[in-house]
Amino acid sequence: MHPSRTGLERIYFAWFDHSKRIPEEKSILPLLLYLNREMILQTAEAIFTGTAKHFWEQVGEFPFEPWRQSVKKRVAVSSTQGLCFYLGALARLTDQPGDAARIHVVPGTIEIKSGRRYQCVRDVDPGQISRGYGTETYTVLETLESNIDTSTPGLSVDLILQETVKELLVSFRFTSSKGDFSRIGPCKMVEAMIGSTGLVHCPRTGCQKLHAPYESIYTIDGEGNLPLETAPVGQPLVIRRLCGNGLARCLCCVTTWGPRIFRADECLSCSIKAAWKLTGHPAQGPVSII
Repeated sequence: MHPSRTGLERIYFAWFDHSKRIPEEKSILPLLLYLNREMILQTAEAIFTGTAKHFWEQVGEFPFEPWRQSVKKRVAVSSTQGLCFYLGALARLTDQPGDAARIHVVPGTIEIKSGRRYQCVRDVDPGQISRGYGTETYTVLETLESNIDTSTPGLSVDLILQETVKELLVSFRFTSSKGDFSRIGPCKMVEAMIGSTGLVHCPRTGCQKLHAPYESIYTIDGEGNLPLETAPVGQPLVIRRLCGNGLARCLCCVTTWGPRIFRADECLSCSIKAAWKLTGHPAQGPVSII
């Protein structure tokens, strides 16, 4: 498929209108980050079809305060002009951000068994996430060995589709022997993964290793919620040891409160150095390396 001229022109004019309203904004980068993170699927639909009226209406709202973002913007599946667009995370949930955020395009429409058709499938209300279970206490880091998995055995995930009077809603439900986390929107999860990736500069070879003691760095076992009531004073740096369990990493990324780094193949030393740059604002909560 090739981008439509109409779609590309609309991106240009959206930026043109924005720059007129906010003359001091000289770079198009904030708008592109907004489109590629918060509205990734709608952006693809608009560029390739040149339509998606609701998308252009929302672009007109840029810039916006994050706390005012409407769940309406989180569209996981969309259908227009005989084409369906959907996030890769719906086909297979993976802890690889590039695969989870990849847009798939197939011919067809969104239709349920009753024959009723929908224009899109949205995330559930993010304010209704079931918070599941917690983790154990903080432990001072003893070793930089990162190939450790402390996730809950048997953790699994289901894709839940909910039909309402007006729309279809989609969410993930994670289940384990300790409990479950439910009503987690796929778009919200992909946003969290993308926003936490690419923050570490690591040459992969010849990195300068950190040396003990690691008194200001802690570890937490398991993918559950952080025990904030027993958090160390200040803004601790916390390593979530979930190496090798993609589902646990995905769950931890979307439910973690505070700044976070979602590791790929970067070494732990470089990840810790990058995490230190995110500290300095204790009110934001612990800085997590996942």
